[in-house]
Amino acid sequence: MSNEVIVGNSLDPKCGMLHASRGEVHLRIFTPESLRELFSYHGFDVEQLIGVGYYPFPGPLASVLSRLDRIHSVYLTMKVRKAAKMI
Repeated sequence: MSNEVIVGNSLDPKCGMLHASRGEVHLRIFTPESLRELFSYHGFDVEQLIGVGYYPFPGPLASVLSRLDRIHSVYLTMKVRKAAKMI
């Protein structure tokens, strides 16, 4: 998921810890939750999640299904904004 921090699986005992050897880890699949955690770690808030495509269904049906069930869509897009600093 990240070369810097371990996120995305809250059951992982190493979740939230830094990687011991940055740059030597392979990239992983992005899930909606792991993307949220990664953006949060880097100081961003997720404003919107959009899903597009829903295999194995064709265009119009996939469009409806991806709006109803965004987290299982083929492609995910997140609108994020830098979090406001607390004073």
